[in-house]
Amino acid sequence: MTSVRKEFTHLGIGLIYRPTPHGNQYLVCQLDNADVWTPFISERLERESFRETVTREIAWQLDLDRDKDFVVSNMAVGSHEFVEKEFNVDHHVAIAFYRARLFTEFSRNKIESNANCRWVSSKELCAGQLEDGQPFDSDFVDWVNRWSVIRPWE
Repeated sequence: MTSVRKEFTHLGIGLIYRPTPHGNQYLVCQLDNADVWTPFISERLERESFRETVTREIAWQLDLDRDKDFVVSNMAVGSHEFVEKEFNVDHHVAIAFYRARLFTEFSRNKIESNANCRWVSSKELCAGQLEDGQPFDSDFVDWVNRWSVIRPWE
C-alpha cells in the first residue's frame, strides 16, 4: 500500500493599487533579475496571519515603513484553497489576496524612482503580459483569472 504524502503552502498576495481615470493600476516588480513581473507574494510564517504576511512582504520588498507608508485592507478580497496532486504527493495550497494602497508621498515617490517596479493595468494583468510582451508570473495570472480577483475592465 502506497501512502500519500501531504505538503502545505500558505501564500499571502498583496495587490497594491491606485485608481486612475482609465481604471485601476496595480504595482508589480521584478525581483532578483527575474524575467517575470509579479505582485507581492510571500509564504505565511508560523503564527502569522495572511494580512501580516502581505504587510511584511510589501515593507521588505519596497523598503517602506509598515506603520506609516502604506495600508493593507483589513479583509481579504479573495481567499482560496486547492489541492495539486503529483505522484504520491497531495500539495495543499491556501491563498489570500489583500488590496493595499500607498499612503504617503514618500512611498509614492520611492516607487516612481524604482526601476524594478511599474504600474500596470488590470487588462495587462489578466492577459498575462505587459503591452510590450514582458510576462507576469504565470501562477499569479492563473489564480487571478480562475477566481476573478482582478477583472480586465476594472
